[in-house]
Amino acid sequence: MRSTFDFVVGNPPWLTYAGITNGNYQSALRKMADDYDVTPTIKNMPHLEIAAIFFAHSINYFLKPQGRLGFVLPRSFMTLTAWRPLGRYVKGVQVTGIWDLDGVNPLFRVPCCVSFRGTWRPKSN
Repeated sequence: MRSTFDFVVGNPPWLTYAGITNGNYQSALRKMADDYDVTPTIKNMPHLEIAAIFFAHSINYFLKPQGRLGFVLPRSFMTLTAWRPLGRYVKGVQVTGIWDLDGVNPLFRVPCCVSFRGTWRPKSN
């Protein structure tokens, strides 16, 4: 299934690293965050959005080069108060649009947005 999809559309989990209680799962997520270079500073690690890992993995694993991704994400992805800008989440990714869904009611209990991803270059290992 690697690099076989033209489009990926999704709504990844909206929780933080601190919200994961299973130690094995937390370790696996930490490894993926490290592999995709989305790991924040130690101080901000508890605030890492699991959606960032899904975002990075979906682009690096599922999409063909030049594929497109659209994710419904927590609105915090627009403000990014606890970590670096969204473009840092996956090297070579160009965010081609963001819809702010703050005024859409009823929607979710958490303010949200939709992020679109365009140009992609594979991460060099």
